[in-house]
Amino acid sequence: MKLNKFTGVIGAPRTGKTTYMLNIANEICKEKKVIYLTPHNIPQQNFEVINPNLYTPKIIEKYLCEKASNSLIIFDEPLLCECVDNRGTILYKLAATRGSQKNDIIY
Repeated sequence: MKLNKFTGVIGAPRTGKTTYMLNIANEICKEKKVIYLTPHNIPQQNFEVINPNLYTPKIIEKYLCEKASNSLIIFDEPLLCECVDNRGTILYKLAATRGSQKNDIIY
């Protein structure tokens, strides 16, 4: 399944952004691999959930840019993730490789 997504989710605190992204991930995980990156503790899901703050930014970048393919990558609260600097460098790298890796991105 090819979604061809590079989408940003914005909103004020406590408006349902995480719930919205979890709903998307639960729908898509039936057809495509989902990698959900969040600094928060969320209940057990049917897809891969990674707390990026438990790994170095280089490990996260290497995994997402080189190893993940044909996946939906979701960054929940990217500014709270240590692997996302204030310029969003990792998001630019993911955007640059998403065509060849067949990845979709929601942040």
